[in-house]
Amino acid sequence: MRKRQGGYLLVILLMYVFAGCEKNDATINEELLEETAFAENVFAQLSTDVDDAVPFEGLSSGRGIFNGFGFGFGKCMTRTVDTPEDADFPKTITVEYDGACTSGFSDVVKSGKIIITLTGPPREEGSQRIVTFEDFTVNENEIRGTKTYTYNGNGQFTCTLEDGNIITKDGDVILRESTKTRTLVAGGDTEDRSDDVYEVTGVVLGETSDGTSYKKEIIEPLVIARDCFWITQGIVETTVGEATTTVNFGDGTCDDLATRTNENGEEEEFTMEMRVKKMLRHRK
Repeated sequence: MRKRQGGYLLVILLMYVFAGCEKNDATINEELLEETAFAENVFAQLSTDVDDAVPFEGLSSGRGIFNGFGFGFGKCMTRTVDTPEDADFPKTITVEYDGACTSGFSDVVKSGKIIITLTGPPREEGSQRIVTFEDFTVNENEIRGTKTYTYNGNGQFTCTLEDGNIITKDGDVILRESTKTRTLVAGGDTEDRSDDVYEVTGVVLGETSDGTSYKKEIIEPLVIARDCFWITQGIVETTVGEATTTVNFGDGTCDDLATRTNENGEEEEFTMEMRVKKMLRHRK
């Protein structure tokens, strides 16, 4: 099974290469670009959920000041920790949201479980956080896959997503696999984690619900501030065939605005949502 999962990224890459050879007239619609913003924000928030779940009960390296869970989701979630009887690790942390768990941020509703397996102490080099999902949805869009964070030391993680799926409430399936690097660039010298800021780089390969293979590359690091619900800065470049467009997440201001630039260089500002809009085209 692990061999099949590991090989999927290569399969998607080959699909993307062949698509580039066979579909030189491919275009990128605005729904795909807005899905880029949705997906990046959702998985950024998942990283925050995981961070919030881990540093309890002495699991962290002492940076224990904590001001809430997941932007206010703590009032409607439960967290349990299972530890082996004869060892400290692996620990399994289960975060469960009730059926209408909302914080009030942009009407975001979470439901289901995030299951986190810690292979060792969180700040020990080589330790991993292996994240899976059970009936987990964000605004009725189901998230599936296995997300693995491997700690490299000095505040940096390598993050991989295998067998990633976003299943929209309309039943459309968006495939997604990624390899990213997540680095703590500010806030690490304080006890309070609320001032943490991360930079994220990497590549995403996937397929939209209508069968369009794409590549997304972070060409300017995404900035994720722990005290802001949205990605505040960075540029993601999307390529389909020979067509290339970008989404710019801003100048560091905490807001829900981003700018898409089409193949002709035309810019348009749009409001990001924690939803997947229905694609204009669908697989027959």
